Amino acid sequence: MLRLQSSGLVESRNGVGTFVLAPDARRTLRTSAGNDITTHDMLAILELSISVETDADGLAASRRTEAHLTATSAALDAFGAVHQAGASTVEADFQVHLQIAMATGNRYFIEVLSGLGNTTIIMRRQGSADKPQFGETHPLLEHGKLLNLREHEEIYACVRRGDPAAARAAMLMDLSNSRDRKRRVIQPADSYILL
Repeated sequence: MLRLQSSGLVESRNGVGTFVLAPDARRTLRTSAGNDITTHDMLAILELSISVETDADGLAASRRTEAHLTATSAALDAFGAVHQAGASTVEADFQVHLQIAMATGNRYFIEVLSGLGNTTIIMRRQGSADKPQFGETHPLLEHGKLLNLREHEEIYACVRRGDPAAARAAMLMDLSNSRDRKRRVIQPADSYILL
């Protein structure tokens, strides 16, 4: 609780309780367009994520503990379960990446990843029911989800083996493929809404 308070995420009031605070705009990643983000911006943020998470995965392979491996394995199981059920994999996907960041033992990787959050997840454009939402069951995205799960399993295997070079390569492959899948699904001129 003290860590949440010092991070400015909650506020405690004596005799009343603890309250979640609104996000501090200075501490989160923002685009110049506010809540609207162009596909160009989304792909640029994904490029940043590729750089950050590739290094994080190498560190995770060097620093992970059994507790980190257990948490990452559970996140992978959750991804597989929601995929099998035909439900959205968005949160489960994020949790796999978050567990890897946590295994670095470096809170700044966690903060950056949390700041990026779901910025690169495609949402339906306002007023357009025909646009897919990334994470939904959709014919254009379904194959990518299974491939994404396999890529996550390879990342986990490299981290578990304690192989930083292979872990970096696996994360680079996962995020590069994710970027390419998104490019194929989205229309370059469209603007999407952040989750």
